[in-house]
Amino acid sequence: MGQKVNPISYRLQVSKDWSSKWFTKKADFRHWLIEDVKILEMIEDRFKSRPTIAKVNVERSANLTTITILTAKAGAVIGKQGAGINELKKDLEKIVEGPIRINVEEVKKPELNAKLVAENIGFQLGKRMNFRRAVKMALQSTMNAGAKGVRIEVSGRLNGAEMNS
Repeated sequence: MGQKVNPISYRLQVSKDWSSKWFTKKADFRHWLIEDVKILEMIEDRFKSRPTIAKVNVERSANLTTITILTAKAGAVIGKQGAGINELKKDLEKIVEGPIRINVEEVKKPELNAKLVAENIGFQLGKRMNFRRAVKMALQSTMNAGAKGVRIEVSGRLNGAEMNS
C-alpha cells in the first residue's frame, strides 16, 4: 500500500495556500487545531441546507481570530441586516477564546469552483432530480463560465438502478 500525500501540499507554493494561518507554542498547538476543526464543522453544518460555502480560512494573530468565509451568495450568509453574521459570531465565540472578526467574501464565478459545483449536483440529486440532467447542466454552466475542462463522476444507486456513471 503506497503512502498518500495531500495534493494541496504539492501546490502550496504555486497556486494554493493554507486554509489556517497561525503560529503557536507547542503546548497550544493541539488546542488551536481542535478549535479550527470545530469552526469549520460548525460553519459547514450551519449552511448545509444549500451549497453556498466555497472555503473557510482561519487566521490568528496574538489577540484576534479572523475567519474569512468565501461564499457564492454573501446575502445568504450575512442575512437580513447582518442578523445571520451576528448569530454566527455568537456561536463562534462559544468555541473560540478571544475576539473574533468574520469577513464574508463573494466568489466571483461560483461555476468555476469545484466544491460548489459538486455540492450543487449533490443537492439536486437529493431533490430527486434526474442525475444525467443535473450533471449535464452543471457541465454546461461550468464550461460556459470559462473552464478549460470538466470531469464529473457520479456513482452509486442512481434513479433506482445499480450502476455507475
